[in-house]
Amino acid sequence: MYTAHFGLDAEPFRAAPDPSFIYLGPENREALVTLRHALMHGRGFVSLVGELGVGKTTLVQTLVAELRAGDLHVAYVVGTGQRLEGLLAAAVQDLGLDGIDSARAGIAEVFEAHLRASAANSRPTVLLVDEAQSLAGSTLLELAKLGDEDGPSQGLLRLVLIGQPELAERLELPTLRPVREHVAVHAVLHPLSPTELERYIEHRLRRVGRSTRQVFTPRAVKLIVEHAGGNPLRTNLLCTAALQLTAQQREARVTSALAYHAMAELGTPQTGWRVVWHRVRDLPLAMRGGAPVVAAAVAFLIYDSTSPTTTERPAMKASDQQGPPAPVPRAAPPPPEVKTRPLPDAGASPKLPTLPPPREAKPQVHPATLPPAVVQPEGRTVSVTVPPGTTLWTLARGVYGEEWHGPRVQELLAEIRRLNPQLSDITQIRAGDVLKMPAPRAAN
Repeated sequence: MYTAHFGLDAEPFRAAPDPSFIYLGPENREALVTLRHALMHGRGFVSLVGELGVGKTTLVQTLVAELRAGDLHVAYVVGTGQRLEGLLAAAVQDLGLDGIDSARAGIAEVFEAHLRASAANSRPTVLLVDEAQSLAGSTLLELAKLGDEDGPSQGLLRLVLIGQPELAERLELPTLRPVREHVAVHAVLHPLSPTELERYIEHRLRRVGRSTRQVFTPRAVKLIVEHAGGNPLRTNLLCTAALQLTAQQREARVTSALAYHAMAELGTPQTGWRVVWHRVRDLPLAMRGGAPVVAAAVAFLIYDSTSPTTTERPAMKASDQQGPPAPVPRAAPPPPEVKTRPLPDAGASPKLPTLPPPREAKPQVHPATLPPAVVQPEGRTVSVTVPPGTTLWTLARGVYGEEWHGPRVQELLAEIRRLNPQLSDITQIRAGDVLKMPAPRAAN
């Protein structure tokens, strides 16, 4: 576990929402205050919109805790693929009403009876529906009817619709005009600016007893911030991968080379002129081992790499996706001496897969002195026998030469993963393993 290596009290960059780690930048603080005031003192519905990973759920969980401390009934439900009956059943359970005889009365009647009782006591009920962009139009219309002044709640049902930008687009449809007219407050969370994202990283590390300077070099922070694109969830995933790799290599701090190599091993898309410069400058230094592939990280980053471009995602700034072009040399400078180190036993972790046992220590060698890999052509693929004391990165460079460069690296890594399903982690290759690899273009 990397927490012991860095002296951290806990994992600072968990992917799961955790209100105890909430970072309230100017926009997030304003959204929280606005939502709290609207729900505790006003009438009408509220919408909260933001891209995946910008912190909506963490903000809402903080809001729920504050509302429950007040004189309000609060129910939080997730609306993915649910009809009205499913939403109300989840709300009834969250409100603690599941002891009512629902066999005699339908779920809707049970919920409406609760609203009438709450109205008699002038105690509003707040219903927060997450992932509301996935609700059917008919379900949204039925929810709006529950909140009507002449409905069972007598206007005391306060609905919060939480979702991705598609929710705002759907509310503009003519068929959903009755819902839109109920929404009195629209709150939006945007990606963080680079400065705010650096403060976010510092905040998370301070919560576990360290500071950014103690754990990351300035260049590593800038590299992660540029690649994260203002998204806190993506930042958490990249920082976790970089910290894990750095702990495996027993380095004191995360360097830009280690951060880049962690992103490369995760198979993440890398854009921006600074990333191109780090690829050219630091690639030889990055050949020190592999990072564990966190399943949740890979799933999220693959989703992000296949999502719409910045012109289709207004919440993303174009400057976060593009940068001035930089010339990329065709050949990297001669690599310095690389020290191979055995990987320590990372131990069990509830969030990361268990690492394999450490390898037997090997003498320090220069990549140029390693035994050559045995390559057997097989049409469009080649079978490569792994020689002692090498890594996938150095092995692939020897097979592909100048072809192992730029965007082609990610294409080849994806294809190598596909051709070798027997390997749970292709960064953990051993001497004598026979890997199938795409044939070099020159051999096709």
